[in-house]
Amino acid sequence: ASCTFLSIALGMTDSNSPLNIPLIDGQPNFALASFLDQSELGHRFSVAQNSKIRRLDEVVAEEVDSLPVGFIKIDVEGWESKVLAGAKETIEKFHPNFMIEIWERNLLDIWNLLEPFGYRGHFYFQGEKCDLTQFDPAIHTANENNWNPRNPDAFENDRYVKDFFFLHES
Repeated sequence: ASCTFLSIALGMTDSNSPLNIPLIDGQPNFALASFLDQSELGHRFSVAQNSKIRRLDEVVAEEVDSLPVGFIKIDVEGWESKVLAGAKETIEKFHPNFMIEIWERNLLDIWNLLEPFGYRGHFYFQGEKCDLTQFDPAIHTANENNWNPRNPDAFENDRYVKDFFFLHES
C-alpha cells in the first residue's frame, strides 16, 4: 500500500485566498484556520495568511498519476463543499471512501453532494456505527459536548459527532 501526504489548500478553483487564522487568547490557533471569515465562526480576532488553492482533481492528476485513490480525509473548517466541488473527476474515477469533519449546519449540503455519486453516510456515536439517516443534532451534536478551545479537556469525543464517513456503495 502507498500513501501520499501533501500540504496543499484545496478548493473548487485554482486561486489565491487569505487563510484566516483565529487568535485565541492572543495566540494563533492553526487547527481552526479557515478560508471563511472568522467572525462568522465566532472569533473576534484573526490574522490572514495568503494561500494558494488548488483543485483536488489537478493535484491527483499531477502527484499520484495513475495510482488509485482509495481514501480521502477532509478537515477544512467549513470549506468541505468547495473541496468536493474540485474533486468530482477523482470521485467519479476512483470512488474513494471519505472521512470528513463536518459542522452540523453543513451536513445536508455534503450529503447531497456525495449521494448522487453512490455514497452512503455513516457516523459513530458512543462506539456504535450509525447510518446518516439516524443523525439527530439535538443528540449527536449537543452543545454541552462540543469542543471549546478554552476548555479542551471537557470535550466528550464519543458523545459529539463531527466526523462522518461516506462509503461508495454502488
